[in-house]
Amino acid sequence: MKTAVLLCMGLMAIASMPAREVILLGAQDVRDPVPQFAVTAGGVLTFEVLIPASLDRSMIAVGLWQISGSLTLPLGDPVAVTEPSDVHGITPVRLEFPELERKTRVLVKFTTKDEPRTILGLAQVQVHPPLDWTPIARKVKKEGPRLLVFGRNATLLDFLKAREIECADNGENPPGQLDRDTLTLGSISTKDWEERKDRISTDGGSLLVFVSDSDALPGVHRSPAGEGAITKITLPVLAMLANDPRGEDLLFQLIEQHLHSAPAANP
Repeated sequence: MKTAVLLCMGLMAIASMPAREVILLGAQDVRDPVPQFAVTAGGVLTFEVLIPASLDRSMIAVGLWQISGSLTLPLGDPVAVTEPSDVHGITPVRLEFPELERKTRVLVKFTTKDEPRTILGLAQVQVHPPLDWTPIARKVKKEGPRLLVFGRNATLLDFLKAREIECADNGENPPGQLDRDTLTLGSISTKDWEERKDRISTDGGSLLVFVSDSDALPGVHRSPAGEGAITKITLPVLAMLANDPRGEDLLFQLIEQHLHSAPAANP
């Protein structure tokens, strides 16, 4: 619906006056407008843009600029818009981002090819260096705690196993008891969580529960549970794992915090 509204507004603007800028609809598969996008260093981000009929698409270039304080430094040469538009007039623009060793703000500039280059549109992207999960994998294997994963969707289990982190599958639902030296994590619907949360007992273990359809304010809500803790996350972290490094970054921090606060596993 939001995409349709943005598209209609863009078409109305084109019909009412000569448009001189591209209309950025957002990153592909990300439908909520956000002030800043994110991508992993060395990765690819595809933008969707609406190019007004008054602009010659063959004369449009797209460049990446690193933002450093008040300065912007070019990252390579601008590229041309080569992909055709779909039936709605939306053009995918696929951009490859360079390998960067630290988190960097990058400005995406849509400009004319001719000098002086006229800016047609701007977007800001936070480029994240790849995360190294090796220390977490090593700690879980040698020291614990044991990781237990649940949820109807296998996204989280597959993600952790792909990073060689030892974990066990608990099926669709969380366990009735949070055992000591165990970190349980997984996703559940609001309805199922409300029915189960008061029946979960703790013996020193901790729980990370992702409730993406919650009506609560988006955030991370941690509460003590005996010697352990229950952390409820009402952010779409798991849905972001496939195409937004901010989701992976938050998951990494949550697991790391629990591992450092948990007691070592019994020998």
